[in-house]
Amino acid sequence: MTEITVLFQGSEFDFSSYKGVTGTINDWGFTDTSMAANILRSQYLGINKGAAKQQRLAAEGLKEVMDKYPNARVNLYAHSLGSMDGQVALASLEDSYLQRIDGAYLYEGPNTYPVLTDKQKQQVDKIKYKIFNYVDTNDLIPIGYPASGSEGVVGTLVRINSKQTGDWISQHMWGGYDYKAGYLNVQEADLQGYHLARVKQVQEQLELKRQSLSGLYQKVSAGGYTRTESIYMDSEQAMAFTASLSDVAAISVEAVMAFCDYGISKVSGKWAALLSQASLVPNALFLSEAEIVDALAQAGATKDTIETRVINELEEIRAKAVKIKEDFSALSASIADGIRKMTEADEGLAKEYQIWGSIQKTK
Repeated sequence: MTEITVLFQGSEFDFSSYKGVTGTINDWGFTDTSMAANILRSQYLGINKGAAKQQRLAAEGLKEVMDKYPNARVNLYAHSLGSMDGQVALASLEDSYLQRIDGAYLYEGPNTYPVLTDKQKQQVDKIKYKIFNYVDTNDLIPIGYPASGSEGVVGTLVRINSKQTGDWISQHMWGGYDYKAGYLNVQEADLQGYHLARVKQVQEQLELKRQSLSGLYQKVSAGGYTRTESIYMDSEQAMAFTASLSDVAAISVEAVMAFCDYGISKVSGKWAALLSQASLVPNALFLSEAEIVDALAQAGATKDTIETRVINELEEIRAKAVKIKEDFSALSASIADGIRKMTEADEGLAKEYQIWGSIQKTK
């Protein structure tokens, strides 16, 4: 097993059975309430009572799973109470475990950083760029976060530009999450930190792939390697490299698109607003709209310079960014297709290549 995904469940909300009722009371009545009190007490009074029992059990559980699959890389996903479990569990890992975490994606949970021990804070900060803590600011549940930045937070704080759902349960269950052109609508203040963390995460994964392939090269070359083995290594290295570059390109495009979309939204309607303001100037009260437009043009202000030209430029930048992303995807597809055609042209090579690939995937 080379990769595992760990899921931490949110608070139970089930009154259809005795088990569901007891689970709901335990989660909401004891764990959530005590953790909320601990977070606020630590944050505002400086009295740290530590994490609740469930979070400590979650930490033990994560280690048990990682011990069961000692060669596996780990991705973690969690929501609400599960987010608190995940935060404390990650903070409780020693370095040997932290090195195996590829990414953690936490949604709509309170910030547990204030109740962590100094050692736990030190540990979890080591992988801050690999933990993404998503928060809808219209959700009532995620408490304890700073007004700006990710200081004093487990991971990188990613605030969402959300829409109001009118229902706190729906709001808490991702109902307010908004997307622009298929991309999560992240608040402008968090965009830079979010994308820098994503790029650093992808770069690390690229380096891990490189190290893994280098190790295979050394192992095989020590005893001499066949044409099939050499082709397999070269192709795997190329695929790993281009896949990671595609990831970096996608992240970069997200940043560029968000910048362009924000700029366009700010510029759109600016000319109409300027005309409206100009018409209220005392000297312009008796001028027609055409005369006001002419007067503004003499000062260098036209719809083209104020709005159209800027929007066109931003749209052009946006289109180029999307094209770059598409080019990277096409490159990856071309490499994969080239490998396929190469092996199909030689039936014997194809069989050996398939066997060699299967052997490596079982290691």
